[in-house]
Amino acid sequence: MPAAPTLIVAVDIGATWIRTALADGRGNLHGKAQLPTPRDGTADEILAPLFAATDALLASRAPTAPQPTAIGVAAMGPIDARTGTLAGRPPNLGDGWRDLPLGPALSNHHNLPTTVGRDTNVAALGERFYGAARGREDFIYLTVSSGIGGAVVSDGHLLTGAHGFGGELGHMPVDLSGPPCGCGLHGCIEAIVSGTALARQAQRLQLGDDARDLLAAAAAGHPEATKVMDNARAAFAQFAVGLVNAFDPSAIVVGGAVAHAEGERLLAPARTAINDYALARARQDVHVLPAALGADNGLIGCLPLVREHS
Repeated sequence: MPAAPTLIVAVDIGATWIRTALADGRGNLHGKAQLPTPRDGTADEILAPLFAATDALLASRAPTAPQPTAIGVAAMGPIDARTGTLAGRPPNLGDGWRDLPLGPALSNHHNLPTTVGRDTNVAALGERFYGAARGREDFIYLTVSSGIGGAVVSDGHLLTGAHGFGGELGHMPVDLSGPPCGCGLHGCIEAIVSGTALARQAQRLQLGDDARDLLAAAAAGHPEATKVMDNARAAFAQFAVGLVNAFDPSAIVVGGAVAHAEGERLLAPARTAINDYALARARQDVHVLPAALGADNGLIGCLPLVREHS
C-alpha cells in the first residue's frame, strides 16, 4: 500500500450529520466540524452546505500545516465508487440525493482528487488500520445508527460484489412479516433495530420522538418499550448468527450511535446466540467487539480509502 498522505480533507456524510475534518497521515483529526445533513432539495441545494463546510475547514488550516493532497468521502450507499456518484437514492434521504455526483462535484470545487466510498466500507477501513479490527484479515463491520450498514473484509480485502454494491447487510430480511423498510422490502434488520425504526416505535407508544426516548423508557422498565427492545436485540442476535455462518469472520465489530447507547445489552445476546446456534466451525474464536473509533471511524477511514486509490 502506498505511503499515507500528509494531509487530506475527510468528509463523512450520514443520514443525520455531515462531518468534516483534516486528517493527517497518523490518523489524527484536526478542525472537526459537523452540520445537519440536508434531507432533500436540488443537487445544488444539497451540495451548497457541503461546499461551505469544506471551504470553512480549509480556511481553518494552520498556516504551517501542509496543503491537503486529496479528499476522501464516506457516504451513504448505494455508491458507484468508480465514478464517486450515488447510484440511486439512499433509503433514508429524499429524491434530491438520487445519482448525486459527490466526487466530481468536490473535485471540481476544490481542484483536488476525490475518492468516495460507501460509509460502512470506509468505517471498516478505519477500524482495520486504526481501531478494533487492527491485525484482522477477516471481519465484519456493522454500524447501528439511523440505519444499519455493513462491510465485509475477507482475506484483507473489502467484498464489494459484482457491481460494487456488496455489503448492504442492513437490508437482509430477518422477519418477512416484519415492518416495511426504506429499501422497499419488509422485515430487514434495519427496519427493526435501526435508530429510525426505534424512533418510529417510540412515537407509536407515545414515548417521544427518537430512539433515545425508547431506550430510556425500556431502561426504566416500561413494559411495551422493554418488549420492543427485547425483540430488537433478539433480531440482531439472529442476524449475527447468519453473518457468522455466511462469512466465517474472526470478529464482528459494531459501531454507530444506537450500538454505543445499547452497549452490552445489544452485543451480549449476539455472542450468546452465536455460541448456541452458529455452525460449530464458524463460531470458533469469533469476537463481537464494540468499535474503537466511535463516530470518527468514517473520517479516519478516509485515510486508507485515499491511500488505496493514490
